[in-house]
Amino acid sequence: MNIESMRTRPYRSFEVDDAELSEQARGHLLAIRASRRCAPPAAPSRPPWRRSASAAAPCSGGRPRRVRRPSYKPGDAKAVMGLRRKHPFMGKAPIQRMLERKGRRLSVSTVGRILSRAIADDRVPRVAQEAA
Repeated sequence: MNIESMRTRPYRSFEVDDAELSEQARGHLLAIRASRRCAPPAAPSRPPWRRSASAAAPCSGGRPRRVRRPSYKPGDAKAVMGLRRKHPFMGKAPIQRMLERKGRRLSVSTVGRILSRAIADDRVPRVAQEAA
């Protein structure tokens, strides 16, 4: 037996006529609309406290009190940056293997975090990826 939906549009596309609503329902609808305006933007590239909230309804109180600190030492970052400058087209996995051979144990993710922060700060050029 096949069961098909009778719904032709998604629920979010339905419009509500405000004139037919009671005062309580109208209040609920206004609260829902206000919370939708307060939703964070789609771009996850910035931390939530640095995203620009809508001018109509600011959502958060600001930056969190506890912010994650880097788990690597400055010497580790210098070693990663030195290898990247010496080998500009090398990625995070080969750099991690070279560091491990030299006695520095860092994960591939940590090397990637160091490189992405350096690329964001324009300390290291981004390597263009070839189209497959």
